[in-house]
Amino acid sequence: TRADVTGGTDYEMRYKGFRWNIGGIYKLTAKNSIQADFTVDRFRYGKEYDVVSNGFPIGEYVQSKKQCMMEGQVKAILGFTSNSTTIFGVDWRKDYLTATSGNIDSRIYSLAAYAQHEMKFMKDWTVTLGLRLTHHETFNNHLTPKATLMYAPGNFRFRATYSAGFRAPG
Repeated sequence: TRADVTGGTDYEMRYKGFRWNIGGIYKLTAKNSIQADFTVDRFRYGKEYDVVSNGFPIGEYVQSKKQCMMEGQVKAILGFTSNSTTIFGVDWRKDYLTATSGNIDSRIYSLAAYAQHEMKFMKDWTVTLGLRLTHHETFNNHLTPKATLMYAPGNFRFRATYSAGFRAPG
């Protein structure tokens, strides 16, 4: 992708984005499977000079920012009983950021493991309980819970949820 923004300047702003993903599902049985995904997302942003300016020749590209995110996930979806689904999984993520403003060259990773169990009980009622443990390279460990109760009579859905989350600052 290329974007050009002019406005009386000696350069055009240029950005490039590239994303790819690979994944698959292995069906153990009709209710049991293992899924894996891997994603890479890259973004670059900078200036391309249209005229000689500040010592930069025509066509010179000066990068302002470069970001890259790599993420891998593996999870097992299991139907232990006919009216329940249990999910166990792990996530890994690595982020890279290089930016000339602020003189930033940073790399950080996080790793998480989670479990979730959903069960139908009585007519029209479903309960979901889950836990996620995230380890962030800088901000250490965080345990986040989730609990949902859903009542689904006919075409209606009434849901009450309590959950917490963790997002690293910056």
